[in-house]
Amino acid sequence: MPSPSTFQIISVIAIVAFSATLFILFLNFRYARKNIKSLDFRIISIELLTLTIWTATLTRTFFSSSIDFAGLNLALFILSIIFGVSLIRTVLKEVKTRKMVNELVNNLRIINDRLRQLDGQKSEFVSIASHQLRSPVASIQGYASLILEGDYGDVPEKMREPLGHITDSGKNLSTMINDFLDIVTIEKGGLSFQKETFDLLKLMTDIKEHYIVQANKKGLHLKSKFTENPVFLNADKGKIFQSITNILDNSLKYTKEGSITISLSLQQQKAVITVEDTGIGINKNEQSSLFKKFNRLSNAQEIDVSGIGLGLFITKEIIEAHGGNISVVSAGSGKGTLFKVELPTVKR
Repeated sequence: MPSPSTFQIISVIAIVAFSATLFILFLNFRYARKNIKSLDFRIISIELLTLTIWTATLTRTFFSSSIDFAGLNLALFILSIIFGVSLIRTVLKEVKTRKMVNELVNNLRIINDRLRQLDGQKSEFVSIASHQLRSPVASIQGYASLILEGDYGDVPEKMREPLGHITDSGKNLSTMINDFLDIVTIEKGGLSFQKETFDLLKLMTDIKEHYIVQANKKGLHLKSKFTENPVFLNADKGKIFQSITNILDNSLKYTKEGSITISLSLQQQKAVITVEDTGIGINKNEQSSLFKKFNRLSNAQEIDVSGIGLGLFITKEIIEAHGGNISVVSAGSGKGTLFKVELPTVKR
């Protein structure tokens, strides 16, 4: 085979390079939808590498010293085309997938920002609505109590029961409104506390006296086991009162018969409060979700449909914000419940 001239070599290389470059640009512009800013030059670098291999193998094919070498180089050229096109298509697909993922991430970010705005608007609405409801509910409770106490004259006996229902419903509605306001406060960054040093033993004694009447009305025996020595906390007295009464309210509500035992002890510089009842109990598979927001137990809804599942969530937030913890133990449905609260104590 005669030796090729320099012009022939350059001509072949130029034709191959020009054809391959057109092919590469076609692939890229098709991928980028004719927008040069959308071209991925990492892909182009891979394609240029493939182009170099094609050019080299095709040049060797044209200027092989024998027919056998020409056939071998032609086979290599065909294989390089197959593998090169496959590689380019794979990379293009990977880049396209990556861009789709990035677009999805950006869309999710936009949706998340919108949801955050809506959540803020929801919290603002709940806060305004709750504040607006407070005054009329307080008026209903106040006037119902005044009527029951005889301030507007003698009350017929048959009116006392419905007036009592009005008072109880007003109290429940007031508690619900306060819970909503606490939830809004927690979502906005946490509850604020007015801490002071006080004797928890005295607070627990007052709570017991307050709930004895309610327990007697339901035919329940309210028992207590309190330490004889003062137990001092540096905490928000009102919030601690709210937390303990939330637990007791649940025990009274979901205990049909038997007893409720409240205790206070001092263990390793911690105040330990327990509330144990003989009520409906908690299924083991539901105990882990008991303190979640808007969570209600399956057996609780059969007894009281008015609850919204916020009391124990707020209680947990208050206790943990004071450096303490709360836990629950129950042997199962119908076997009672034990709540345990631990709070750090201070010296007087």
